[in-house]
Amino acid sequence: MEKKNISRRNFIATTLAAATATATASTASATAILPSPLLQASKGKFKLKFAPHFGMFKNHAGEDLIDQLKFMADEGFTAFEDNGMKNRSVETQQKIAKELAKSE
Repeated sequence: MEKKNISRRNFIATTLAAATATATASTASATAILPSPLLQASKGKFKLKFAPHFGMFKNHAGEDLIDQLKFMADEGFTAFEDNGMKNRSVETQQKIAKELAKSE
């Protein structure tokens, strides 16, 4: 039987390539099987007593504050916090108040 010598460099490269291929395949199959978090979020309402703030959902609802409020309400939040309310214009505060009155 012929004895083969494998260099440390080749061993590490081969092992790394195999591990990467396995991880990629596992991730791809898990992604195909598991539902999207966005789909899961839309199935039910948020039930815990947390109060999100403006900006937390801007990637889902956009930059507009009223759209963010609507998104929060649609997801089941019953409160929100805004530490910067006193710095907002009176017009913006009135729009926020009007939207909050709708969701009661």
